Amino acid sequence: MRDETPQISTSSVGGGKLDPPVHSASVLSPPVPSLPPIHSKILTTPLSRIPALKPAHMMEVPTTQTTRLSNGLTITSQEHYSPLCTFGIIADVGSRYEIPGTNDGVSHLMELMAFKSTNKWNHQQLVQKIDDLGGMVTCNSSREQFLFCADVLRDGMEATMEIMR
Repeated sequence: MRDETPQISTSSVGGGKLDPPVHSASVLSPPVPSLPPIHSKILTTPLSRIPALKPAHMMEVPTTQTTRLSNGLTITSQEHYSPLCTFGIIADVGSRYEIPGTNDGVSHLMELMAFKSTNKWNHQQLVQKIDDLGGMVTCNSSREQFLFCADVLRDGMEATMEIMR
């Protein structure tokens, strides 16, 4: 039985220096160009939009707070000590409320149309506003609920709420 393991060879080309070992199987492959080293600068000044880091023992354990407004709207919030925040609107209007033969698939259609335009902004303006806030938006529908969600930097929360209003 013949040994099928690739053979390793070295050569002394280029002033007596040894090249790295080459597997005989890779001889048929084209050479891979070497990448230049990454030179990154160290950030020495804090960024104004990102809060200073604190050790975990100096922070309170996050708690979830739920508030019901007089109009029936429920607001749930939780501090998570991140420079990002998430704002979402959840409505109990999933596909189970569709009437067969009348409005089949309307939940999925609404999901696809989410964030395409509002009464104030067209799609391009809406995308630009969210992008300017350093954020992204998502939409998800399920059988039970519908979710509109935006992740943005903390200082963009009020503007995001206005956009999603």
